[in-house]
Amino acid sequence: MNKDLNSANQYWTVTAEPGKQVHLYLLGSFSSSYQVNIFIVDGSDVNGKVITQITQLSYTYGPRNAISSSGGSLTVLIQGGLSYFSSNINFLFTQLENDPTQCGTSNLAYLTSDSSPAVTVQISGQSGGTASCQVVLIPSASYATNLGMKMSVNTLQGGMVLYGGIDSRPTSNTEIISFSSMNDVISPMTVAGNIFLVQLKPGTTISLNFETSTYSSCSFVTGGSGAKGLMMSTNFPYPNTKEIDYSCSFSGDGINYYEYSINVMQYDLGTGSLIIKSTVLDSDFSKTLTGTGSNTAVTFCTNTFEVDYKSNGIGQKGFVLRYDVGKTCSNGLSTAWIWIIVFIAVIAITAVAVLIGFLLRRRLLQSQRNNTPYTAQPVYFVPPQPNEVNAPPSYMVIQNQGAPTTSFHNQVEMKTS
Repeated sequence: MNKDLNSANQYWTVTAEPGKQVHLYLLGSFSSSYQVNIFIVDGSDVNGKVITQITQLSYTYGPRNAISSSGGSLTVLIQGGLSYFSSNINFLFTQLENDPTQCGTSNLAYLTSDSSPAVTVQISGQSGGTASCQVVLIPSASYATNLGMKMSVNTLQGGMVLYGGIDSRPTSNTEIISFSSMNDVISPMTVAGNIFLVQLKPGTTISLNFETSTYSSCSFVTGGSGAKGLMMSTNFPYPNTKEIDYSCSFSGDGINYYEYSINVMQYDLGTGSLIIKSTVLDSDFSKTLTGTGSNTAVTFCTNTFEVDYKSNGIGQKGFVLRYDVGKTCSNGLSTAWIWIIVFIAVIAITAVAVLIGFLLRRRLLQSQRNNTPYTAQPVYFVPPQPNEVNAPPSYMVIQNQGAPTTSFHNQVEMKTS
């Protein structure tokens, strides 16, 4: 190629373990106008045989791939043109380990494309076999943001684990979710990320399909008894690059209360927090998680619940949790309702006491008026004056104090002689 290839930064070589081969999947998008050339050389000698040359790549036609010979190595060279930094190139190197007689397939990776949105994967583990079959699932990266995968498991006999990324070591803490039987499966299920690894227990048989999907950070979900699902941070299991603050919520059907079982399978929160809480007034359940942990389970009775996720720093993986909706239930009085009832009771007792006091005072005053002793007005006799001629007769008027208003019939006239 008349190029100086003595500098190692011009290429890289990938070598498998002894006796195994390297399988390269190349996916992305760039046109020939980008002037990008990718050369795949069989073996570790950069001047060896070129088995694949790629000048353009498209999601429409799916990935390109190359397999090393018995030497077990592949060398990749990239010649970048003027628009190299505008291209989208992804390399996936895998090591051929699957024995077709034990796993039913020699494919280690499956990729979606614009022309094939849904991809079917079938693995038939040999009964009693010892192979732990693995397969990599890669949704098309044509979605610029919020890339995710929608996976549906049609049949499962045995057990499987879904990892974010391709590192399945226990210390990596990249496990998203595991299923031990078909009854345990969440299907369909949407997860965030752009590459996933499915690892099966020995002897497991599975049929699934997956497709590219967008993953919303969190949305409002509803369901009744038997509903189940998954919530996760969009960056899991990769460290986040910005502060995050959002909420996810779930509501049961109608006004019924349900037994919710939530398992936070992985969380890496740093100085942030993950709060799981009921959002109805008569349930004060709340659980706050901080730091790092796994498999933290909570159970409570409510109609709706909310998951609040906040990352104060940079570098946290976030969380992934599973929820299962059980049977309907009846929730006891919460602390908030107890205080409300106590407050209302105090007001009612105070009002009754005031009313009783008012009535007693009124009755006492009325009793005092009714028991006032009878007092007759004095009777006066007015004699006629000597100098009065033809004076009218005098009158003596008797009026009872406290008696009804004096009328004509209550007056007694006494005529003087």
